Amino acid sequence: MPKFDPWSNQPIRLFHGTTRTNAERVYKQIDHACGRMRTDFGRGFYTTTWFDQAKSWAINVSNGLRGEKPAVIYFDVDRLELSLLDSLFFVRGASDAEDYWALVNHCRLAGGCHHSTKKWYDVVVGPVTALAWRKRKTHSGFDQISFHSTKAAAILDKSKKSIIDVN
Repeated sequence: MPKFDPWSNQPIRLFHGTTRTNAERVYKQIDHACGRMRTDFGRGFYTTTWFDQAKSWAINVSNGLRGEKPAVIYFDVDRLELSLLDSLFFVRGASDAEDYWALVNHCRLAGGCHHSTKKWYDVVVGPVTALAWRKRKTHSGFDQISFHSTKAAAILDKSKKSIIDVN
């Protein structure tokens, strides 16, 4: 039987794939409002718990950008601080997960806020949609944790972080 370390509410490591230039900017301060509109959970700063997913994204982002090298920045985030944020979680992205697909449709087509009080949730967690998102398809095994507020970005800003160059 495998041996596990005792639970200590240890930080969660989150990864963000980008270019080296952008990683250096993000290291100094995150601008959650700088993200693209019409993404799965709307404009925000997106992370994942999977290094390989972030690495793949970094390579895709840097391709075609002359002189830009791919990089991954990681954040060791305090779980207790995350738990204090206004958050929305989706465990499933199956085609019958109506609540998940309703939010994705709203964010991708309308591009507006996603909280019932006409604001953004601080954090949204869930599966990653595939290119065929209109057919309710997700990437198996991928996840995304998106940060949508100044309060949420501040937690990342003050966390332990490091940049990893990808080749």
